[in-house]
Amino acid sequence: MNYIKKGELYNGGEYDKFKQHFFTAIDRIASMPMVMNKVASGIITSEDVDLVKFLYTVGCCTEEQLYHYAALNNIQDVKSRLDRMLFNLIINKFVCTDENRTVSYPADACVFYCMHSGGQILLEQMADEVRVVDWNSGKCVMGARKLIKTCAIAEISLRVLCTTGVRTEVTPYPSAVLFDKRTKEVRHMSSLASYRYIFPDGTDDVLLLDALFTYNHRYDVKQAIDTYVSFLTTGHWRKFYGKMEEAPKLLILVEDVENAEKIGEEFARILKDKEVNIYFLPMKDLVNISDEPPYFPLLAYDSNEQRAVRKDCYFFS
Repeated sequence: MNYIKKGELYNGGEYDKFKQHFFTAIDRIASMPMVMNKVASGIITSEDVDLVKFLYTVGCCTEEQLYHYAALNNIQDVKSRLDRMLFNLIINKFVCTDENRTVSYPADACVFYCMHSGGQILLEQMADEVRVVDWNSGKCVMGARKLIKTCAIAEISLRVLCTTGVRTEVTPYPSAVLFDKRTKEVRHMSSLASYRYIFPDGTDDVLLLDALFTYNHRYDVKQAIDTYVSFLTTGHWRKFYGKMEEAPKLLILVEDVENAEKIGEEFARILKDKEVNIYFLPMKDLVNISDEPPYFPLLAYDSNEQRAVRKDCYFFS
């Protein structure tokens, strides 16, 4: 049996034919009395709600990422909490293999966690600041490529959500409809996530996150670049982020440095002399993310040197 192993998620493996194997069937439905009884009896606590909020925000994540989030937020007894929530259909977990079914989890398998039906009930009843919109357990079913992107988002969101002194709003898969008055063309922009930082002095900033990989159709990558240039340079962004003094920053996940240089060169060609803050993060560098600013080993494209260069960016501080 072949499967995604711990520590190999971002190694560029051939996972296209891999399937998810859930600990609990995704069509099992938790009842509100059952979930709320666990809350009333103290079996499910506010710390558990916090873990579920993180899972809802990121969609799904690896076991290591969930433990990391718990450590950053001083949540103890994580294994016991996860076991209780699994048993009560509040969360679910799965592995990815190339077999049609699996009866056990290999010890070195990468284990992924997501919200289950009971988690939706828990957030709706216990987390007033969270608005559960358009969610069902089927949202957790995804192919390997989307799973890897989702976990990459979770890796970045870990740092965003745990930044002190900054109030953060995370929006998964934000979208915008753009109308080009010159060409009469309607474009649809969709990112993987947006992060809005609200600083103590009332100012705010936005970072858009996307992924452009070479296995995407060439036209799709070029179209995405054209759309981002239009959004960030023509004032379209003000319709969505009008309180900001400058356009959002853009962080793009790429496969490697070579891919960052190809995409950066295309951005530079279209932008010409226009100023836009665009950064690249190779997938393999996700393992080198730090818990201290500047967090990410980012790249930026240098038009003069015609290559990608290292760039320290203090997004959240």
